[in-house]
Amino acid sequence: MRKIHENLENPFDNAIYIIVEYLAPYAHKFGFTPNMITTISNIFAIIAIYYLIKHYFVVSGILYLISYMFDCLDGYVARKYNMVTIFGDYYDHISDAVKFIAYLGTLYLINSKLLLLFLPILIYIGLLTYMQIASQELYYGKQSHSPSLSILNKFVGKINKETAEENLKYYRYFGCGTFNFLVAIISIVYGCFYRNY
Repeated sequence: MRKIHENLENPFDNAIYIIVEYLAPYAHKFGFTPNMITTISNIFAIIAIYYLIKHYFVVSGILYLISYMFDCLDGYVARKYNMVTIFGDYYDHISDAVKFIAYLGTLYLINSKLLLLFLPILIYIGLLTYMQIASQELYYGKQSHSPSLSILNKFVGKINKETAEENLKYYRYFGCGTFNFLVAIISIVYGCFYRNY
């Protein structure tokens, strides 16, 4: 199940949730736990990095987005089928950070100057993404169920659900979906630069 209503959700995530809502019953039916789905997401990220190293930038970007789709699926399945655990929360969010750092680190090793051109926008969108996540967690009202995300509450201060909802009307465009699509687009730009897709 979604944390927030689709009219407050990131537009990219709304598109991904069409797939997630279709896949979730099958994942549950075939016995996939949220942690197993997180592992599948990690595998796709590793394959994306492999193709990045081989300079298949578009393929890598697509695989990175597939990894993100499985990242959305794991939380959805955990919430919908009451399978939320503290371990799963940390496993999911630490995996997200490691995947992102490894992917951008690989882009940096391939061409540091090109990545540094994107750094200001990555930082800006990244900060807005954190604001969106913090507002989403406050709106959802389940901070205690996500101890790994509760630290983000410091970014938005002490606000109530109504204020969080108001924030989401603006921050929704800078959510995780936007950030992950931006990373995939950077990979595709690398492909144009290297003329290798």
